[in-house]
Amino acid sequence: MYEETTPDMLLLDVSMPILDGLEALKTIRKIDKDIVVVMLTAFDDKSTLLRAVELNITKFLIKPFNKQNFISMLETCAKKFSPKDITIDEIRTLSLENMSIQTEQNLEIKLTKKEFLLLKFMLENRGRVCQFDEILNAVYEYDKGSKDSLKAIIKELRKKCEFLSLENSFGLGYILK
Repeated sequence: MYEETTPDMLLLDVSMPILDGLEALKTIRKIDKDIVVVMLTAFDDKSTLLRAVELNITKFLIKPFNKQNFISMLETCAKKFSPKDITIDEIRTLSLENMSIQTEQNLEIKLTKKEFLLLKFMLENRGRVCQFDEILNAVYEYDKGSKDSLKAIIKELRKKCEFLSLENSFGLGYILK
């Protein structure tokens, strides 16, 4: 089935008929070292876990598992599919791993956490007027932020990134063109 469908993710049980999940994964790893793998098992012994870890599994769930464990597993796997960078323009990207802007010449523009959250949000909503409240929620998450503090962050971001076309839409918010 793996060879016929080439999936993005595998959900394997240690105890499967014909070929156990660990042996199946061992065979698959010979041709695909990067596929996301979740291993299910009723076994909780260390030797089974160690064999699974040696095969570079993403997550290991011991049965029976609860809903929260399953959701946590899905969130972990989803991160593996998330992009590492967001394109800003032809020569620049926003690195999601180290919260900085990378250029073609391997130059790096360091951003504060708030500058990073602001730029990430604006890039994800490029070409659309983003209202102040939306931006505040994205930048300050659960903290209370004000329009004045947001304006200060935008001012600093504009200094660091003169190439950005981040414009004020009077009375509404901002737009990244």
